[in-house]
Amino acid sequence: MDVASMELEELLSLLGKIEESQKFNKWLNFKPYDFQLTMFGAGVKHRSRYACLANRIGKTYAGSLEVAYHLTGKYPEWWNGIKYDYPVLVWAIGLTANSTRTVMQKEVLGTEIGKDLSNVGSGSIPRDFIDFASLERDGNTIQTVRVKHYTNGIQDGLSTLEFRSTQQGVMSLMGQSVDFIWLDEEDHYKSLEIFAQCLTRTGTKAKGRILQTATPEAGYTELIRKFEEEQGLFIFHAGWDDAPHLTETIKSELLAGIPEWEIPMRTKGLPSRGSGAIFPVDDDFISVPDFEPQEHWPVIAGVDFGKSVDPSVVMFITKDPETETYFIFKEFFLNVDKSVDAIANAIKTSQYPRIPVIVPHDANTAVEGGGMETKARLLRGLNCNVIRRVFNNPQFIQNKITNCQEKNQGREGGLHWMAYGLKSGFIKVAADCMHWRRQKRSFFWKQRGGKTISASTHDDTIDASRYALLTIDRYGIPAAQTRIDFDDWNDGFTTSDSGYDVY
Repeated sequence: MDVASMELEELLSLLGKIEESQKFNKWLNFKPYDFQLTMFGAGVKHRSRYACLANRIGKTYAGSLEVAYHLTGKYPEWWNGIKYDYPVLVWAIGLTANSTRTVMQKEVLGTEIGKDLSNVGSGSIPRDFIDFASLERDGNTIQTVRVKHYTNGIQDGLSTLEFRSTQQGVMSLMGQSVDFIWLDEEDHYKSLEIFAQCLTRTGTKAKGRILQTATPEAGYTELIRKFEEEQGLFIFHAGWDDAPHLTETIKSELLAGIPEWEIPMRTKGLPSRGSGAIFPVDDDFISVPDFEPQEHWPVIAGVDFGKSVDPSVVMFITKDPETETYFIFKEFFLNVDKSVDAIANAIKTSQYPRIPVIVPHDANTAVEGGGMETKARLLRGLNCNVIRRVFNNPQFIQNKITNCQEKNQGREGGLHWMAYGLKSGFIKVAADCMHWRRQKRSFFWKQRGGKTISASTHDDTIDASRYALLTIDRYGIPAAQTRIDFDDWNDGFTTSDSGYDVY
């Protein structure tokens, strides 16, 4: 083609065709980032994936492209994910009918205005693959569309794409067997029900797959917890640093408008929640390598007793007396055997078998079927060095921000102090305490009855460490002393208390 010899009209016509080709073949310009390749590739092994990602890094468009590849069977050379060699049924599910139309429909088909057929095909699915005769619409909302599918370069049928929303309820997700389900953003009120229903819909398909893409605005939900803790489920996080198109200038401009407690969620894809995360601090800032305290450092253990669905937890705390730094340095997360025997065994087989143990008020509750026996009494009977006083929220807690004593803060006061300690650097957490870090993300503030109170999805490790952190200055003993037997367990304490709680 000799462009130099073309007339103006011919050049304009050629440019128009190039622009049209680019408009309706958008996927040709896509070059995946590493985190997108991770998301795609995980689909080979894992039936369910959760891409927990920051804002503005390309999560929704990446999801729409995977939908396009599966619907058409036209996979690029770099594709590292699962492939379908037959026409598929795909569901694209948003939170509401409006968000499904304005976000998912726009990304996949190129327009949120379903009546505007001139732009259908300018999204992730090229126009030439769309069977316009099959379009089903309700106003500007496209409900169903069929797409030409190819295997080995030969068209072998039509795939079907259906748009749905969780606003319609779980009932709307029943009935069909589906090859691929893409959920964009998480409905935290019904996420477990929706996920379970999606598993049912894809479960009968050998290549049935679910992809959840979301910025975790709902916080550390039960669905995120499920993905993090259950084998076979895949979850990963990616943030601004993983998206090269976000320059430092753009990041600075975006960051200026983000509240402090939302920064980890918006920039790294890490969950926060509510009107403000209680612990809005990066894991990297508070983490220290695993270590054992020096012999003269005081140590103490905090215990939270498990209930029907909650684990029993033991958290070991120490303090560097020279730097006044507290360390949460060891955790025992007892999720199978939650018994008092299991708690005692964890303590006695550790390097600190005589470590002082602070227990919560429910340790005074009689054990079912045990007569007058309580959990605290049983634990002490198993030769654990249980402090005779159960934990009580201090009546006065030093507020290091205002340098004054504040009265009757209860649980919230302790959490405020912990949050300040983590942000200020005088409370650190050992790398091995992974359950503590997970639960840190589930704590948030909410309003109730005109008061700001704390709330959480799971609080076992945080509460156990809170008991110990607020008690170590009174009851902690040197690490070396925890290996020495006492005639009376409490004789080893240096304390100004004149009496003991009886249990």
